[in-house]
Amino acid sequence: MKRTKTLSFKLSLIFIGGMAFAMIAGGITTYFVQSNIVKNYTNTRLKNSVYQFASSTDDALIRAEATVEDGKHVVQSYFTNSTQLYDEAYVSDSMNKITQLYHLPTKQYDDVCAYYVVLNPEFTHCTAESAAGDGFFKVKDDSDGLFKDEPVTNTLKYERTDIEHIGWWYPIVDAKESLWIEPYFNANIGKNMFSYVSPFFSENNDFLGVIGIDIDLNLVIKNFSNIKDYSDAYSILLNKDGRIVYHKDVETFVDGHYYPTNKKVSDITGVQNFNESEDGAITYKYGGRRRTTMSVSLNNGLVYGLSVRTSELRQPTRLLTFVPLLAYSAMTIILVIIFYFLIKLYIKPLQDLNEGVESVRKGNWKFDIKPRRDDEIGELTKSFSDMVRALAEKNRMISAMAFVDGLTGVKNKNAHREMVERIDREIKEGKAKFAVVMLDVDKLKMINDNFGHDNGDKAIVGSCYSLCKAFSHSPVFRIGGDEFVAIIEGEDYEKRREFFEKLRKNEIKVRDERYEYSTGMATYEPGIDHNFNDVFSRADQEMYLDKKAKRKYE
Repeated sequence: MKRTKTLSFKLSLIFIGGMAFAMIAGGITTYFVQSNIVKNYTNTRLKNSVYQFASSTDDALIRAEATVEDGKHVVQSYFTNSTQLYDEAYVSDSMNKITQLYHLPTKQYDDVCAYYVVLNPEFTHCTAESAAGDGFFKVKDDSDGLFKDEPVTNTLKYERTDIEHIGWWYPIVDAKESLWIEPYFNANIGKNMFSYVSPFFSENNDFLGVIGIDIDLNLVIKNFSNIKDYSDAYSILLNKDGRIVYHKDVETFVDGHYYPTNKKVSDITGVQNFNESEDGAITYKYGGRRRTTMSVSLNNGLVYGLSVRTSELRQPTRLLTFVPLLAYSAMTIILVIIFYFLIKLYIKPLQDLNEGVESVRKGNWKFDIKPRRDDEIGELTKSFSDMVRALAEKNRMISAMAFVDGLTGVKNKNAHREMVERIDREIKEGKAKFAVVMLDVDKLKMINDNFGHDNGDKAIVGSCYSLCKAFSHSPVFRIGGDEFVAIIEGEDYEKRREFFEKLRKNEIKVRDERYEYSTGMATYEPGIDHNFNDVFSRADQEMYLDKKAKRKYE
């Protein structure tokens, strides 16, 4: 009888110990599942949504910047000194030509509500009594979506503090550089907007005026608000100082009129450092519910945020939370030997999965986990591995898209910016040895007008091919619509003049018509050039002279 009790006691002790161990192990596993898999999955899901909205807006902002900067080159080619602005006939003729060259197609610029060139009234006939200023002002007609002429705002009529009429003028006058103007209501055309404005100068550095593009703030917010992936979610837009531009519970728009506010997200939610969290996501309680919000800075300094109800965000991961609990609850009613095997079958795979989550969190996308068995944990492991591979591929594709031009396949403006930063470091370290070659397609607008944009694209691609072929060992970047730059180093550098001459002799053939491109080259000179832009400017000037010389003989 004593043995029976002893055996029963031992079995009970083993069973209780096994049950306790199972509960502890289950709690630990659940903790890791909650803390790592769920958090990583929900953050990744939210980040994908945020970046999807932000990237489409950033594309429009980058396109607006490039359009303004390209347009500035056109304007400066017509106005080289301040006396030209006083010649009304010259100004009128030049503006007619500029508007023909600097024309925005509505389909590609559906978020633009206006674009303009405004001349400095200091050098024109304009006075405070004049009905309008000098330049041109194209405003989109909401009825048909076409850009139409409106009177140019006379900046002399308004005080500096009149943001609604000339908030786009004095910041540029003071800064003398290109700026993104924060959201405001433009009383001239009755629209809410934010603007990218750039000054242009004479050869003597006189401030001659500004060129700018206005982005429709209402349209941007409408696009942000079109959230299809979640039922309980809303977008937030902040300025660079963290003040609210748009929030569903903050009244910044009254009767269609945008009024800036000093309120921040922390004022209505109590959340500090809204856009400075370590992993990009913040979870907090608002309106009686827990919400998770993630934000990202846009190219113009504004901050876009997406707030989603936390329970909805985590809905797809709930099964992952309960599978380990169910598995360990079942283990409490089985024998010690089976319990021992269950440890090997379930705990170890989950530990591998947790290691995989940690590895991916640290940026190791190559981590791969092989499913040990064909069960729920195996399916979870396989799903996780598939998800990691999919995210890795998507990350690779996004990275590639961020640095490659979609039309020509060469590197784009983002890649060029990184290259310039590298070269500037080498110049400071005294290690730089390079040249810059610029190329710009001649008469592209005529090709587009006569043969269509498809043939215009072929001219751009053909020009790019000629540049790549001439300097086959050097990176080529597309930095504008039809403007390319090659940074010549290494093997190509030694034969740069020979290769450059071959490049200049080439031409493009479109519809049996032969067209040319203009080129310019400048070599870095230590002690004279202080940064990459010094060399770039000389190459750009050489290209401009080449283009000007061709026009002389046409």
